[in-house]
Amino acid sequence: YLRGHLTAGDLDATGLKGIDFTSRAGDIEIEAELTSGSHRINVTAGNVQVRLAPASGVAIKADASIGDISSKLPGLKTKGRSLGESLEGNYGNGAAQLEVSVTTGSIDLGERRG
Repeated sequence: YLRGHLTAGDLDATGLKGIDFTSRAGDIEIEAELTSGSHRINVTAGNVQVRLAPASGVAIKADASIGDISSKLPGLKTKGRSLGESLEGNYGNGAAQLEVSVTTGSIDLGERRG
């Protein structure tokens, strides 16, 4: 489980079972298997990439205030707004909850390889 706050810099973390992380500036790359509980990633300025293990079951809410959201996860589609995008949907059974928010930057969701 990764819990913390980063003022500035990049984070690359793999093998996670949980996350509660905030960053003011920097790029975040996460590989995780989320099957229960509530999880959160919040970035003020930067990009977030999340790769989920196929065994994950997650209800996902994502919001980019100024930026784009791309998803390669089945059944999840983005909704555009004037400057940003949002996304909401389930990957797997939806037993866990994941909220990803970016004020300025992009969010990329996909499946973990291997």
